[in-house]
Amino acid sequence: MDRPSESGAVDRDGPGRSDASGESAFRVVGIAVVLAVIALLVPTVALGIVVAVVLAVDPPGAIAVLGLAVVAQFAWFIAVGLGYLRRRGLDWTQIKAYVGVERPSLRDLALILGTWVAMLVVAGIVATLVTEVLPELLGTGSQETAENQSLDIIEENPELVGVGIAFMFLVVGPAEETLFRGVIQSRLRERFSVVPAILLASAVFASAHVVALAGQDPVAVANTIVILFVPSLGFGALYEYTGNVVVPTLLHGFHNSMIVLAIYVTTVSGAESAAIASALGV
Repeated sequence: MDRPSESGAVDRDGPGRSDASGESAFRVVGIAVVLAVIALLVPTVALGIVVAVVLAVDPPGAIAVLGLAVVAQFAWFIAVGLGYLRRRGLDWTQIKAYVGVERPSLRDLALILGTWVAMLVVAGIVATLVTEVLPELLGTGSQETAENQSLDIIEENPELVGVGIAFMFLVVGPAEETLFRGVIQSRLRERFSVVPAILLASAVFASAHVVALAGQDPVAVANTIVILFVPSLGFGALYEYTGNVVVPTLLHGFHNSMIVLAIYVTTVSGAESAAIASALGV
């Protein structure tokens, strides 16, 4: 994957060499965390203000206003990531090479499907461990997982399932993967080797979902964050293997869309959807 050199040119010698950068590891990790915080904090506050105003005024087209506000929230992720790379002196051609933007091949699509199946299996195992096996060993009884509050929209309005799926593919996937894989993981790879960079980027990504889980039982939130670490590892590993951010973006969109579809099916059939959502995570 291409990296920028100190002169601003893209370095094609390969990432991950421990001697490739004299930067402090703490500094690079700090940059990753700060980027995530900025990406989350600003739109969260702004969205809260918009929601408060809409609820107070109840203007015509309130739903459309809220929808645009949510889209803008994710667009901010991309703005933060690309803005950081521009600040480092990269032009748009270099940014495209740094992040890795290419048309996916049929082989990439097969990798997406295979990675998704593996993610399902591992996520199911981890969910069982953290909610059943570990609590049983500790004598605390089975534990719950927190629910992503954004999924309540599909449960309450199942007719929006098509919008939800499109939103995952066109907004959530591109925004989160551009920031967390294309920028944050790539930045970590300038200082760390493959495994630490993927683990660190995945930890930042999973932890960022605390915002969507806020207000729930802390143990349930912690369980969900642990489970979310699994798909995050899948996204990161696929990005590292392909060097193309479009591939994990498609995987992310597909993964989330399957959760939306599962919630839709269980909602219209009257079954319990929380277990599916918490086991897989968005």
